[in-house]
Amino acid sequence: MHEHVSNVISSCSQSVHALRILRTHGLTAASVHIIFKSVVVAKLVYAASSWWGFATADNDYKLSFAVASVLAFVNSTTKLSKN
Repeated sequence: MHEHVSNVISSCSQSVHALRILRTHGLTAASVHIIFKSVVVAKLVYAASSWWGFATADNDYKLSFAVASVLAFVNSTTKLSKN
């Protein structure tokens, strides 16, 4: 289970990194949100109901931290677009 959670977090981190690069190249905040929901959220929730019961407290912490980091990026993108 630990390996699966690590792979999901790594994959999401790579997607967020790509979003950051695209944002610096002029991608709009609305587009960032659409891609975020389509890619990152989908990776996090895909089959989560089947494996969530097997996750340890450490896995839960890692996933929560990863989601908080991603949400911080998305929220900062929204704030930048309003300025």
